[in-house]
Amino acid sequence: NIFINTNTPTVRPTLDLNFERDQRLDSRITFTRSSTATYLGSDGLIKTALADQPRFDFDTNGNSLGLLIEESRTNLIEYSEDMTNGQWSIGEVTVTANHTTAPDGTQTADFMVEDNNTSTSLNRIFENVTVNNGTINTFSVFVKRASEGSPRNVRLLLGCGYGEDNAMFNLENGTVHSSGNGGSGQIIEYPNGWYR
Repeated sequence: NIFINTNTPTVRPTLDLNFERDQRLDSRITFTRSSTATYLGSDGLIKTALADQPRFDFDTNGNSLGLLIEESRTNLIEYSEDMTNGQWSIGEVTVTANHTTAPDGTQTADFMVEDNNTSTSLNRIFENVTVNNGTINTFSVFVKRASEGSPRNVRLLLGCGYGEDNAMFNLENGTVHSSGNGGSGQIIEYPNGWYR
């Protein structure tokens, strides 16, 4: 025989921190952050939280992930939303600023078209930044294939040439095509044909 005790306590905890379910902070918790920060909203768009505003993050399918807490990071790329700014160097491509809707729902996504020069594979946009040797550096970019006939691969490079850390991504099927020299890559699908 098996005996089951059904007289289990019905006491509820006094502090229930289920951020994934509640998507709010308990009034007894304080939160601070000195700057704005981004997160993914339930509608699949990138949102910006004000300083001292908590972020409740979602995955690309709209499922709640709870409270987003990250270590401090520094963006070394200036004008990261405007590649027509003079800070960027452009080679063998034409860039049109604010051409289409970005992943945050604003009209700020730039459009890049390769020049017709088929003698070179150096269609590129780049910016020179200084990084510390011996540290892990990470960067990400949102990219979208413009049409069925447009190039399906994009290579991200950290360094000064094709021998440096790099990863290539296939925008047709959303996969990491290759990586080299210590570089590694991850691709995440976002709504409306965007990948990060």
